[in-house]
Amino acid sequence: LDIDWGSLTTQARIRIEDGVLVDYEPMIALSRFLRVDDLGRVTFSTLENQIAIRNRMIYIPEMEIRSSALNLQLSGEHSFGNDIDYRMQILLSELLARKNRERRNPQEQYGDIIDDGLGRTTLFLRVTGPLNDPVFRYDHQGVREKIRDDLRQEGQNLLEVLRREFGIFQRPGRDTTGEPAD
Repeated sequence: LDIDWGSLTTQARIRIEDGVLVDYEPMIALSRFLRVDDLGRVTFSTLENQIAIRNRMIYIPEMEIRSSALNLQLSGEHSFGNDIDYRMQILLSELLARKNRERRNPQEQYGDIIDDGLGRTTLFLRVTGPLNDPVFRYDHQGVREKIRDDLRQEGQNLLEVLRREFGIFQRPGRDTTGEPAD
């Protein structure tokens, strides 16, 4: 039987349990880029997602990967010819913590560490090119999308506060509880 790979189309829910990535080139390249030493053999308990395959491409929706080396968000495309276009989000605090965990106590190295409560810094990366020689760069589009989503959410939060506290943006004839006004 000959398979016409170009006509292969599917939607698949995948689940991999107790998985191991051994010498996976993008992870090894990420190790050089981020100076995290343990990415040559990465284990994970469960990996779940719903992928799509069409036009000789595997489409990977955003998913969270929690592994022995680091936790990250990943989405992207992977061609049948092993060309990749991945988007990754990695918490900078996790990278720094993992890097220094075995070496030196961060308080000794940096002095008192105080959480300022402003949130966590995320590194947005785009990984493209052939699987055996990936190119890493900053993901400007991913950052723009994240800022847009955050602003949209903050706008919704502000409207809700104004609605609840001051009755602003309520329909005429209704109070803040949603009951008709007398």
